[in-house]
Amino acid sequence: MTESEHAIYRTALEAVKSQLQKLTALTEQLNQIAPHPESNANSATALTSTEISLMAGHPPTQWQVLREVLSLELGSVFLCARNEGAGKEYAIVQQFPAESLYAKANGQTTVLESGNDCIVLVGDYVKRARLTIQFMASDAVAHAQQIVWENSKGRDMSRVVRSISAQFNEAVSEEVHAGREHATISLGKRQSTGIGFKRGA
Repeated sequence: MTESEHAIYRTALEAVKSQLQKLTALTEQLNQIAPHPESNANSATALTSTEISLMAGHPPTQWQVLREVLSLELGSVFLCARNEGAGKEYAIVQQFPAESLYAKANGQTTVLESGNDCIVLVGDYVKRARLTIQFMASDAVAHAQQIVWENSKGRDMSRVVRSISAQFNEAVSEEVHAGREHATISLGKRQSTGIGFKRGA
């Protein structure tokens, strides 16, 4: 890039720096979970269980926390389990800070997804989270692009935009691991209400 292009690049990137850092941190967390859930959980007992239990759902039900899936600004997302009949039911549960507006209006915990297969449950949650992160990255790039064109004075700034896009593409990229592909496992009954954080939040 020329000196003037680089100056505009720095200006635009500075405006979206916090989003870039946030998306990088979220993606790093997902990449630690994802290669795929069966690598660290073929069953609930294969996970590191804690002494934490959460009350979530309607009516409220006690869930045993098996592991933290994602740490967010608005609390944490956990993989949880409870005994149901002859087997176990699993859930992705988000816990919000007690002082947050959501917690005050709706309670501190909410069940995002539930089912009887923890492998598929975590895998599906990760996929949905990645899609949300990609939308957040697109929004940030669009914001940066607007700043670039506002400072372009009619000059071609396509190289600047491509460079910023590349930064975000790298930030949200999924790590490639050998042996990622695996057969889809039947989930059985499953409910889903979201992934727990909003685009652009």
